[in-house]
Amino acid sequence: PSVEEFVGLFKNAAFVVTDSFHGSVFSTTFRVPFVAVAPPKYSGRISSLLTRTEQSERLVESPGAAIDVVNSGPQLQDPIISLQPERIRTAEYLRRVLSG
Repeated sequence: PSVEEFVGLFKNAAFVVTDSFHGSVFSTTFRVPFVAVAPPKYSGRISSLLTRTEQSERLVESPGAAIDVVNSGPQLQDPIISLQPERIRTAEYLRRVLSG
């Protein structure tokens, strides 16, 4: 799919099951209920994102455990509130680096 179609799949989904960082980011950004199954390698970025957005209960170790998250239906946190301090810190860093 094109980039627009790929992102649209997340934006228009009723629920997402993913094992990717970007799937977790898009689901969080679009406030789509989701569960992230930790991949065998490189799950640190997903874990970091979900911790920062107060959604760590959405990261599971196996596809079978994803069913428990789906059935329990934890409420989505508002990622805008959770990510605002990071966005401010990043903007300040970019201003500082690019101005000097």
